[in-house]
Parts: sequence; structure tokens; C-alpha cells
Amino acid sequence: MEAVPVGNHFVSIYPIPAGITTIVDPAKNTHGVTLRTGYIAPSNGAVDLYCGQVAPTIPGDRTVPIIFSGNGNSAAGSHSEVVLPYPLFVPAGKGLWLGTSVPASTPRPAGIALTWDFLG
Repeated sequence: MEAVPVGNHFVSIYPIPAGITTIVDPAKNTHGVTLRTGYIAPSNGAVDLYCGQVAPTIPGDRTVPIIFSGNGNSAAGSHSEVVLPYPLFVPAGKGLWLGTSVPASTPRPAGIALTWDFLG
């Protein structure tokens, strides 16, 4: 198996604020983006990474494609982690947004770490 390069740009958010968070603005994606690595710790709820020309309006918005997602178990003492299995290409003009319904005040809040490269 060939090594996947780690992206030059990164975000590591813990705790993730509830609602929608911009990761890559579509206006800044002029030649495409390669999402290199990704990790989600969804706690006891859902964490979704969206890709589109417009931002989702609310967490769980099904009008914007979800390209990476983690859904945690609500059982006491459980914990799940999701790793992006391979790099993803995001075409020019599309952005990346994070959506979660997990409150940041939860005893064990959700987290995400991503690396990416702008092309061109």
C-alpha cells in the first residue's frame, strides 16, 4: 500500500460547536481540493462533513451531499471513532462544512481532524 501524504492545511476541532462550521469556503476553492486525511470522534451523536456550492442550513440537512460521516453510540461507556478510508477530491467551486447536533457542553463532546491540499 502506498503512503497517503498529509495535507498542508489542517483543522482539529474539539469540541465541535453545535450547528454548521465552515471548513473550506467555496470561493477559496478555485482549482479543487484533495481531502487527504480525516478522523471523526462523534461522541453520542452525528458528525457530518458536507460538500457543495452552498452551505447546509442545519445539521442533518439532506439537500447538501454528505461525504464523510460518523454516528456515535449513545450507550454509557461507549466510544466510536471513524477514519477516512481514502483521499477525496472536491471539485473547484465547492466548499466543505461540518455539521453536528452534539452539544459542545456534552461531558464527552465530538471532535474532528482533517488535512487537505488546494490544487493548482
